[in-house]
Amino acid sequence: MNTPVFRLTFPLLSFLCGFAFLSPAGQSPAPQIYTVNAISMMTPASFSGSPADVTIYRRGPKEVVESKVAPSASNSQGIHTSDLFDLQAHKVYLRNLSKNTCSWMTYVSAEMPNYDPLSISPEARQELSNPKPTIIGRESVNGIPAKIEEAVTAPGQPKARMWMAEQGNYPVKVQMFDSAGKPLTLLEVKKISLAAPPESFFAAPANCETQSQGEMSSTGFSGHMEVSITAHGSGSTNLGTGETHGEATAQMTTIAPKSGPHNPPARSPHMGATEPNARYRVIDVRMHL
Repeated sequence: MNTPVFRLTFPLLSFLCGFAFLSPAGQSPAPQIYTVNAISMMTPASFSGSPADVTIYRRGPKEVVESKVAPSASNSQGIHTSDLFDLQAHKVYLRNLSKNTCSWMTYVSAEMPNYDPLSISPEARQELSNPKPTIIGRESVNGIPAKIEEAVTAPGQPKARMWMAEQGNYPVKVQMFDSAGKPLTLLEVKKISLAAPPESFFAAPANCETQSQGEMSSTGFSGHMEVSITAHGSGSTNLGTGETHGEATAQMTTIAPKSGPHNPPARSPHMGATEPNARYRVIDVRMHL
C-alpha cells in the first residue's frame, strides 16, 4: 500500500519571497470588510495559463473569491469558479459554476488565501527572508497611490517589480520580467470598495456535501491518497548473449472517501491517466524480481 502526498502552492507566495513588505510599525491593521476587483495570474483558476478576472468579497471571517477565465481553444467553456472561505467553520467550499459542481475541503489557516492581496498570511510574511527591495518611484494604480519596489526574487532569477499601496502596504500590481526585459503582469487591482458586501453572499452553498481529500491553507493545497498496486511480471536472460527481456502489467486501486474504490483495467508499465480528466496517474512502476 502506497500513500502519495502532494502539495500545490499558490504562485503568489513563491513570488513574494523576494519582497519584505511587513507592515511598518504603527500602521493601521488591514481591513476586514471589502470588495476587490482584479486581474490575476495567481488564483487556482489561473493555472490554466490565462489571466483570471477576480472579484473578492470579504466580510470578517468569511470570504468569497469568484474567478472567471475566458474561453480558449483548449477550454471552450472557460472557467468560472466561486470559492467560499469560512474561518469559523474551518471550511472552504469549492464551486465550479461552469460545470455546476461543488465540494468542500478543510481549511486550516487563520488567514484568507494569499492570492487575496489584502490578506497576506503570517506564514507568507515569515518566508520573506531576502533583503528589502529598492523603492524606485511612486505611481498610482487605477487611482490607488503606490510606491514601486523592485527586487530579484532569487539568485539567477528574473527581476520582479511590485506596486505597494501607500495606505495599507498591500500589493496592487505585480510584474516579473523575462531575460529580454519583457514584463508579465501577475496581478493588477482594478478597484477596491470598503462597503460591506451583502450577507447573502456568504451562505454555505446548498447540496455541497462532497468532501475533497486533503486540506487547504492560505499558501496552498495538500493531500494524500492510498493506492494499492498489484503487479505481475516475468523475465528471461539469454546466457549466450547476455540479452534480457521482461514484461509486466499492473492494476491500481485508489481508495477515496465516500466514493469507494476505483479499479482501472490492467495497463502496461508505461501507465498514463485512465480517463481524459483523471486527477491522478501512475507515472512509474518498478518491479524487483
